[in-house]
Amino acid sequence: MNDRHPSSPNVHQVTAGVSSAPAALAVTFLLLGLGYAFPVPLWPDAEGSLSVKSAGTLNLYAVTAWLGLAHFFFAVTAQSRSFSRRYGSRAVAGFVGLLLLLWIVSYSARAALGAVWFDGLVWVYFIAHFVKAEHFFDRISLGPRPGALADDALPVAAFALLSVALIGRGLFLDREVWLLGLALLLAGVATLPQGWRRLLDPRRSTSFVLAMFLIGEALVWGNYARFMSPTFADGVYGFHVAAASFYHYARAYAVPLQRRAADPWPGLRDILLVNLAFVVIGWGIGLREKAGPMHPVWDPSWFTVWVLWHLLTSDLARWIPRLAGGRDRRAAAADPDAGRGGHGAERQAGR
Repeated sequence: MNDRHPSSPNVHQVTAGVSSAPAALAVTFLLLGLGYAFPVPLWPDAEGSLSVKSAGTLNLYAVTAWLGLAHFFFAVTAQSRSFSRRYGSRAVAGFVGLLLLLWIVSYSARAALGAVWFDGLVWVYFIAHFVKAEHFFDRISLGPRPGALADDALPVAAFALLSVALIGRGLFLDREVWLLGLALLLAGVATLPQGWRRLLDPRRSTSFVLAMFLIGEALVWGNYARFMSPTFADGVYGFHVAAASFYHYARAYAVPLQRRAADPWPGLRDILLVNLAFVVIGWGIGLREKAGPMHPVWDPSWFTVWVLWHLLTSDLARWIPRLAGGRDRRAAAADPDAGRGGHGAERQAGR
């Protein structure tokens, strides 16, 4: 992204109609294998909901967590730079205050709910974020989608069903007909209101395909539950979480690389070096603290606190300019009466 002269054609124009999804899938598959097969432990201990993880699954979760922290670093940095550029220092100060408040909220929620319930609810919330982000990424290459809230709600409900089938698998033991009924209900809701027409529309098919995949997965693993040990079930669930996370990270990084914005940061080299640094630091802290207390930043068992913090930040940061009384400087420069609402800018800053 940094190797192109500013006067050269915009890559967003060159890549119009080209999706980053295949490249993101390739990165996802490679990271899944590397994370699971790494020959030495990346983190020494496990607690809470991580207590049933195998060594390979714990390594995979550690990589998911540390690459996630790098993803959050880029997201917060981009939001801060956007607020500074568009609205000034008051908006940046408000954003920093929001970050601190939301971390307290996230930590308190984990303390109140316990690790298992908290982790499960956070990953269901993450799927909602994942689906919204996919529509944003698709809009870059495919244009706006004529979608509805139901499109986004179906994958969330399907992932919740998969979570119960795997983590709360005892619920469906000897009650497989309940699972089948719920799965058919979701599938019916997805297909009856012109679902197949949505499948043929590339701007709306993401939610439909993801929902069907998760419904099928819930049926398979829910019926296999009687043969699964807790470690095996946790590993299957962990693979789903890791795959969704890696894919989301890769899709997000593709946006600045495709657009080639006037601001050259982050480039591909920046992305690779920052992610590598987070993994190396996490691994090093794990080696240093083998006999010490759990680290609230680098310990993978705390990762869902940071995930919730990121999700809440993404959903709520768009309100910062309004609360800070900010005005979009770029809109104001073009039109003195523009930018007072700032809806588009706030949505962009909240990504």
